[in-house]
Amino acid sequence: MSHVFPAAVACLVSGAALADADLGNDAASYDRCMTTARKEPADGFEMASVWKEHGGGLPAEHCAGVALMGLKQFALAGDQLETLGKEMVREAPGLRAQVLSQAGEAWLQAGQVEKARADLDAAIGLDPKDPSLLVDRARIHAAAKDYKAAKEDLNRALAGGAARGEVLTYRAAANRLSGDLKAARQDADDAVKATPNSADAWLERANIRRLQKDDKGAHADWLKVLELAPDSPAGDAARDNIEAMDLHPDAVVKP
Repeated sequence: MSHVFPAAVACLVSGAALADADLGNDAASYDRCMTTARKEPADGFEMASVWKEHGGGLPAEHCAGVALMGLKQFALAGDQLETLGKEMVREAPGLRAQVLSQAGEAWLQAGQVEKARADLDAAIGLDPKDPSLLVDRARIHAAAKDYKAAKEDLNRALAGGAARGEVLTYRAAANRLSGDLKAARQDADDAVKATPNSADAWLERANIRRLQKDDKGAHADWLKVLELAPDSPAGDAARDNIEAMDLHPDAVVKP
């Protein structure tokens, strides 16, 4: 597979001298490239490019796709990872499914929901017993406002042994967005009990409490989010919601 990446991506790389990085076709080289791609995506992209030129093959392609995700080049990452997932015909189905799931996440971040859903459909077809893939597809259904399909996938994931707190938090959100606040509150309560250190679970319950006119409870849960993860996206949302509630009592919650 060969892709010509645009100058906008090329100028993001650091220019580090990686041609002598001593990358070979082994697990250690793959791990080093992937670690770099996640921590320093510009350097990781350059490392993957050099490795690919020196016979890195599919592992180098995967590393490049992950680096593109880190660089927020989501459409390019989606194309790279989707093509890779389709080309990995000699690899285990579970591994191909994970790469296609990553492609789906990239397309979702790029705002291309149908491409994301197609990749997750293919991933689940390859590895139908992996409940995490159902959770990933549920998030895509929710982005498309298909909350019924999202809840169906989450129910299947829960029955299949997926992480209970995460699934219940997502299902609480799906119930909230579809207008079933009673079911949403039950799921959120259960999510907080299952994962008391999850800022996302506390944030979801706070938002539901706010919609139920339980301002005191919502405020307490938002403060818990700030205690657990003050510098996270959940923390930012909690902070914004507290300020909005103080200034505008009828403000709509920020997920």
